[in-house]
Amino acid sequence: MLKDCALSAGCFLAVLLAPAMAYAAEPADRLAVPDAAKQRDAEAEIRKLFKDDYVRRAPADRKALAERLLQQGLDTRDDDTARYVLLAQAADVAAQAGEAALVVKAVNEQAKLYATDPLALKEKALEQAGRATI
Repeated sequence: MLKDCALSAGCFLAVLLAPAMAYAAEPADRLAVPDAAKQRDAEAEIRKLFKDDYVRRAPADRKALAERLLQQGLDTRDDDTARYVLLAQAADVAAQAGEAALVVKAVNEQAKLYATDPLALKEKALEQAGRATI
């Protein structure tokens, strides 16, 4: 079966998205997604803190920023909204760089902590990552 599936884009996505199913079953154990206004405030602060990095557009620079945002999100323990936005930004920036593996890692980390729909988040980000590599 995997042999038949090896070259199929759908199978590739299924392999990438499979770990998210574990998170979808237990939303009560995870934090609520912060409200939109708090997310906007946190994103503005994050963009201000990383302003020099956000202006760089080369794929290698975007990947480096995504990795920094991801690490900062993993290290943040005292602000649930900032942590959520850092992880979301890490996925978005990784997608802009065409870094599918980094997208998946950021979304998986977000899904471990927050009651999100990881499949939808990965689908959206991986589509963007695919466009970035064309």
